[in-house]
Amino acid sequence: MKMLCMAFLMTACAAAFAADDDQPSPPVYDTYAPATLSGTLAKARDSGSIAIGYRESLVPFSYLDARKWPIGYSIELCKSLVSAIETSIHKPVNIHGCR
Repeated sequence: MKMLCMAFLMTACAAAFAADDDQPSPPVYDTYAPATLSGTLAKARDSGSIAIGYRESLVPFSYLDARKWPIGYSIELCKSLVSAIETSIHKPVNIHGCR
């Protein structure tokens, strides 16, 4: 009787773990995004572009490299924010003011 109960428990556990594997993967985009966008997000979605402003000599936050392209911590932070905006508006965005 003890072996029968043990076999039943093992079968039930295996079935439970198999059911967990059948779950769909979560969506890539945030499902809690607002249905209607307003303000800057709406402008970014409609125009498909965002402008980034920076100072040319604020080392290490923003400065120009040898090719005269802006680099630095704040530039990388802004690029990361643009990536998050692209995800929230479900559309690629061009960056102006930064290469």
